[in-house]
Amino acid sequence: MPAKLLFTIVLAGVFAVSPATAQTDRGMAVLSAVVAADGTTARGAGVLSSAGEGAGIYLVTFNRDIRDCTYMASVGGTGFESYLDSRVSVAWGVTTPEEIFVNTYAGGVFAALPFHLIVFCAR
Repeated sequence: MPAKLLFTIVLAGVFAVSPATAQTDRGMAVLSAVVAADGTTARGAGVLSSAGEGAGIYLVTFNRDIRDCTYMASVGGTGFESYLDSRVSVAWGVTTPEEIFVNTYAGGVFAALPFHLIVFCAR
């Protein structure tokens, strides 16, 4: 419950979010995933699965087409950990319209790191 509360507080003033439906009061879908370094899904909204495809390479699948959405990710633990000198990149998947590829790096090379991913869809 604290993660949902924090998510609502962060977005306060922009639009209201209903944690149960992951829909905003403006009709925008908000999807999310918190993924552990081994590729398993720790928690999320609208996420069907996640998997590690190799060191620092992940595939996250959501329950809807996300081709026309906006993606944001950050390296971060599934609990209270933080990671210095790390970065993350995201790209829409080429296999199905529900997938996003996420790459995590430490010291400029692929590294298995946990991350948080959020997807905003206008329709």
